[in-house]
Amino acid sequence: MINTILFDLDATLARMDQDTFVNTYIRKLGEKVARQGFDPAPILKALWAGTGAVLKNDGSMTNEQLFWKVFSGTGTFDADALMPVLDEFYAKDFDSIGAIVAEPNPYAADMIATLRRKGYKVGLATSPVFPRVATQLRIGWAGLKPEDFDIITTYENSRYCKPTSAYYQDVLTAIGSDASECLMVGNDVDEDMCTADMGMSVYLVTDYLLNRHDKDYSHYPQGTMADLAAYLETLPDLRF
Repeated sequence: MINTILFDLDATLARMDQDTFVNTYIRKLGEKVARQGFDPAPILKALWAGTGAVLKNDGSMTNEQLFWKVFSGTGTFDADALMPVLDEFYAKDFDSIGAIVAEPNPYAADMIATLRRKGYKVGLATSPVFPRVATQLRIGWAGLKPEDFDIITTYENSRYCKPTSAYYQDVLTAIGSDASECLMVGNDVDEDMCTADMGMSVYLVTDYLLNRHDKDYSHYPQGTMADLAAYLETLPDLRF
């Protein structure tokens, strides 16, 4: 029986176009470091290198540790001097991106509240390439709060990324559920629906569908966020 619902965040719970988000994030970060007297070009190049390494993390260290190892190892700028600038960016500037690229999902808050009321465990399985502070702000863009979730994956607490089974197994271990007890909800055919191979139930949200490799996804349960909300309402109450 399903007792755990795992949600993707960007373009699932949060209404946004991911390419627009990434482009705006990079532009804002570049502007921030330039205002502080840094050349943004090598910093953004190092950012992409660090993120790329995190996406291929073999689990030998946390995503945070690996990111900073690669990011700082380029030797093209003073990483120690830059670190407080990046901390300030996430604390003071990052949230402004949400007003440009995202809007609260009209179904998200009621959906999570319904699952909580029915006794389900709820996890946020967003690919952990961002620090905790940025992830919590992105949750706010969806009209939600961090305390709505039993687990939130960030680069501090994760050793892998989507779509690896190791990432999802770590999530299952942390939330205390078996794959057969989970429903994974997301908009990405590659990164979210891969959980079906692990024995999870899945639901493909089609509002901002991502299908980079043009796969046949007709066999997955699917629909809009409105359809998903209606489906989750039909799940049994686990408190009885």
